This record gives sequence, structure tokens and C-alpha cells, in this order.
Amino acid sequence: MAPLEEILSTIQKQANVSAEKIDALIEDKCLEFSGMITKEAAAHLVARELGVTLPTTDSTKLQIKNIVPGMRNVNVIGRVFKISPINEFQKKNGEKGRVCNVFISDGSGYTRVPLWNDQVKIAEDEIVKVGDAIQVFGGLSKENMYGEVEISVGKFGGLRKVEDEYLAPSLESVGKNYFSEGGRVRIADLLPGEFEVRGTVLQVFRGKFIFETDTGEKAMVISCVVDDGSGDIRAVFFRNAAEQVSGLSTGDLEKADIDTRMDLVKRGMVGKEIVIKGKVKKNKFFDALEIVADSVKDINPSEESKRIVEEIEAKIGA
Repeated sequence: MAPLEEILSTIQKQANVSAEKIDALIEDKCLEFSGMITKEAAAHLVARELGVTLPTTDSTKLQIKNIVPGMRNVNVIGRVFKISPINEFQKKNGEKGRVCNVFISDGSGYTRVPLWNDQVKIAEDEIVKVGDAIQVFGGLSKENMYGEVEISVGKFGGLRKVEDEYLAPSLESVGKNYFSEGGRVRIADLLPGEFEVRGTVLQVFRGKFIFETDTGEKAMVISCVVDDGSGDIRAVFFRNAAEQVSGLSTGDLEKADIDTRMDLVKRGMVGKEIVIKGKVKKNKFFDALEIVADSVKDINPSEESKRIVEEIEAKIGA
């Protein structure tokens, strides 16, 4: 018997409800979630509302730390600790596309779940939000451009909230152990997590600077070395962050040849003082920490002066 048929049979027996009534409830639930969940997911929600206990499958026992690229029908439960801003882009066919990332942790590690186009409504309409315990089901794991494993959900998978809070770690513990907001730190003191650094761009690494995403979108990527006097670190900028730090647009840079691209990027970046907020992680290839920028901005003298004054006042208790 197929999984959905098993769920329907269990609901019918335990709740003593007709098959027709169950089908209608499932359809209503699919409409409630704007078609963003499968009938199997809707059936789980209907079962819960009717007080029906469904058997737990072994698939829910998979830990995030054990997920490797290429796994199918991935099923994990975790706590949402971050949802990225929605990014709009243009597809090859000229249509507009949208994407955002949902980050979850189960205490063993964390992963991102990208939501594409209509799926973005899950986050936009707060069907799933930061702090929710959720289950990712029917997913496909793959290695993304950042060298991390992420879970994609297609038409046979999705996300659903989990009401049994004990199944996922608390938001506080997730933030503390896996995605700590470390604030501004010296480069020499960096460790894996979310941090802000201030430094000067010393070197830009040669590359094509333009890449094509899975959706056919052309986007910019720039890698460079940033130094703050205490040490240096490789910094990586994608999409909007790359355009902002270089002062160049993807369209304009794409028109130039490789050598000209390098000259343009170096001219716009080398020697510039910037503030980067982003994720610090271990780059396996270089065996060193690097920071992947979420945002970047030029040094604002008045803001930095105010910051220094506040730090001094805090130290002397003023």
C-alpha cells in the first residue's frame, strides 16, 4: 500500500470518518497552504486535527549531520533559525523568478532549504517562520555553490510545521551552538558562525566573475583577501553583495573580456575599506576560514566614530 493510502486508511479507521469526508478535508488543507504542500503532507495535518496518531517512520530519524549529496526522499525535523531575504532574478525565458533560503538545525548540524518561485510563499506568508519546528520531507540533497549540503524540495516534497516541540532543539540552543550572532570581531579572533568584520581589500582573485545558476540566471561572484591589521581572510561575495562591493553590474561586467573584467574589479575594490556581515566557515579546499558575505558596505566615518566612542564608554562605564 502506498504511503498516502496507508495514512487515509489509518484516519478512516481511527476517526471513523468516511473516505469522501477525508478527501474533502485534505483538499481544503491543500487550498489553505496555497498548494505548497503535497496531499501526503495535508493528510498528516488532517490526521492531527482529528486526533489520529500516525505511526512514526524511521525516515524521521535521519540527522542533518549525516546528510550527504545525492540522497533522495530526505526527511528531517529541525528548528528554523533564519530565513534569508527574498531575491528576485530574471530567468532565461525572460520571466521573473524568486528564491529565498530557510535554515534549520536539529542539534546535530544545520542545513539550508532553498524555496523557488511559488514556494517562496511558504516564507512570505509566514506559513513557516523563524522559531518554528518543521519537517522537511521528500527532499533531495545536493552540494550547493558554497560547498555545503542543502535540501531541495520539488513537487513530491515540502515543508510542514511540527507541533511536537520536543522533536526539535530550542531556538536559543540553535542560535548558541550553530549560528551565533558574534557581532564585530577582529579577523584573528574569527571562528565558524555569523560575524561582522571591518577591513581593507588587499587582493582580488582572478576568475570569470560571472556564473550561471541552476535557473539560468547570470550572477556575479568575487573572491578577495581582506585584512584588518590582526590578520587576513578570504572573503566571497555573491550576487547583490558582489555588485555592491565592486560598484559594477552583472550585465556590464559580462560584456567585458576576462582581462578587462579583472581590471575593472581590481580598480573598484583594491584598497577599499569595507564592513562585511556574513557566515564564517571552513573552506575544505584551502583548509582555512573564509567569510561568505550576506551584506557589505563602505566605511562610514561618522558611524565608525560613534561606534568607537560607544565601545570606549562601555569599557570605562561612562
